[in-house]
Amino acid sequence: MPHSDSAPRRPTRRMSRLAAALLLFALAFLLIGCAAKVTGAAPNYVYDPAAPAPMPARPELTLNADDRILVLAPHPDDEVLATGGVIQEALARGLPVEVVFFTNGDANEFAYLFYRKVFTLEPGAAVDDGQTRAFEALQAGGQMGLTMRDETFLGYPDFGTLEIWENRWGDSEPFTSMFTQKNTVPYWFAMTPDASYVGESILTDLETVLLDFKPTKVFVSHPADTNPDHAALNLFARTALWDVKDVIQPEVYAFLTHYGEWPQPRGLEFDAPHEPPAKFDEAGRWVIFPLTPEEARKKLDALKKHETQYSASKEYLESYLRSNELFDPVKDIPLTPGTDGVLLLPSGTGVPVGSALPKGAWIDGATRRARVDGDALVLSIASDAAPTADVTTQLYAAGYRADQPFGEMPRIHVAADASSHNVTERRQDLPDDSVQVTRAPGQIEVRIPLTLLGNPQKLFLTAEAKAGDTALDVLPWVVLDLSGAG
Repeated sequence: MPHSDSAPRRPTRRMSRLAAALLLFALAFLLIGCAAKVTGAAPNYVYDPAAPAPMPARPELTLNADDRILVLAPHPDDEVLATGGVIQEALARGLPVEVVFFTNGDANEFAYLFYRKVFTLEPGAAVDDGQTRAFEALQAGGQMGLTMRDETFLGYPDFGTLEIWENRWGDSEPFTSMFTQKNTVPYWFAMTPDASYVGESILTDLETVLLDFKPTKVFVSHPADTNPDHAALNLFARTALWDVKDVIQPEVYAFLTHYGEWPQPRGLEFDAPHEPPAKFDEAGRWVIFPLTPEEARKKLDALKKHETQYSASKEYLESYLRSNELFDPVKDIPLTPGTDGVLLLPSGTGVPVGSALPKGAWIDGATRRARVDGDALVLSIASDAAPTADVTTQLYAAGYRADQPFGEMPRIHVAADASSHNVTERRQDLPDDSVQVTRAPGQIEVRIPLTLLGNPQKLFLTAEAKAGDTALDVLPWVVLDLSGAG
């Protein structure tokens, strides 16, 4: 039957991929530093070479003679940006170093457009791009003193790993990359070629790395990072570390890469300190690893080997070439039953209700409190700045138990507006009355039965909220330690 010009046309796969490409281009601009509206992104101290001022004193990270250094990089180039100095110093001291790449960065068509001066939507080209970035990573590693044996590529989908962590477990359909159109690892040189794009595959690979290498220090992306792959790697890594804690218990240091217009100042300033965003700059929280001028310059040489990225984002990437590297020893937040619970600060820190806030704590006009009340986890959010506004929220919670496969634990999403709410578990609807939502002027409270969460020992939690039309700061991924609750 002839096709009518007036009949609606079904979107083709190519059209869908074009829409995805346009979305990624928009996101690329955000991720390389154009997200000016991210709150608290500017550091409290910004280096000005024309007006020297005392730099903040911070504790220093030291490497020990028996250390084994594991770097978990979300994409090729993150290993140089965040830990290029640590890698050089460790190798100079004869310490074992392994770098593991979570993805090959095969969805960054924005960078390839600059690099090759051509744009393509072909799946095979996206895989080729991932291979190119892996080759660049090997060259960068060689510049810092690594050998090919020191670098491992997992090959999971760029821009897809947070979706895997949240929803793709067990019998769920594997994730399909919007650019490679693959739902398994497509790289022959990966640690596990053809591994399915599901959570169990990633967790198994990470646990294998941890048990084989037995690191004493692990460097991994930060849970507050606005790039979803960076946040996802932190969540997977922490889960894997809990699973192997009877064998190894390394120190863990998180590095932040994407957060609005941070870092500042932009561009190449070898003498400037690498300072955290003001939102996360609580007293004593961050540790630094000082770099010598030679280490900083070798870090630049290694970064230039990531040619696809350097050609597209030179000024932004050079903003990480500072006099030090910066790490946050992110901690779980104890939540003890029978107490008033904890205040969850927008920085991801938790303090017992009634305790003094840490010096430098970021306040955004809202109070977030988590507590265990009987057989339920209760999260309340109150708008201090708009006490009569309707407060709405979306929260995501995923539990962990040592005696239960992580993929079998519930993953609960609650979306609550001013008058109703809905509950899902891995995108499947649950009865609305499976959780309780209580509202009052300027506040909202969500009560989730611990049984619905699988009676967890630990709980991953993140939440977004609004007071009227005003968005409150997003609570970054935190871990609540509920081991005393059951």
